[in-house]
Amino acid sequence: MATMLALTPQQKAALVVVSGLPAPPGVAGVIVQKYDRDAARPFGALVVADQEGGSVKTFPRLPPRSSARAVRSKAQAFDSGVATGRALRRIGVDVSLMPVLDLQDGPFGARQFRAPLFGVAFARGLAAGGAGACVKHFPGLGSPSFRPLGEVS
Repeated sequence: MATMLALTPQQKAALVVVSGLPAPPGVAGVIVQKYDRDAARPFGALVVADQEGGSVKTFPRLPPRSSARAVRSKAQAFDSGVATGRALRRIGVDVSLMPVLDLQDGPFGARQFRAPLFGVAFARGLAAGGAGACVKHFPGLGSPSFRPLGEVS
């Protein structure tokens, strides 16, 4: 506790910031982009990357091999997540900015899964593969189901 009290406001803010690279000293995390994926990363910082699959991949040679929209089952989503998690951990990435959990008719097309349960299975696979997941666009873009007042499902 005494250590925290001794920090300046700037140092405290840096503990909750995810920075681009090169990163200033003391940031809690860094985001790796396609254009700086080979840059040095601060020791101890949480490393995150956009590794969705399809056209949105910081590391094009790593899984997932297909887009989220191409996934046809929870098992396939989980297996893809495991492969992605393992590959990311091998190169020092802690968290994938994935899954995109927009609704099926959301604006991101191939970036979103056909069903939210596929996205959840992918996230569980990432964890099983050693990486974390950061859900994007939650609670989702797209048209929500509409039920008139009083209708019960």
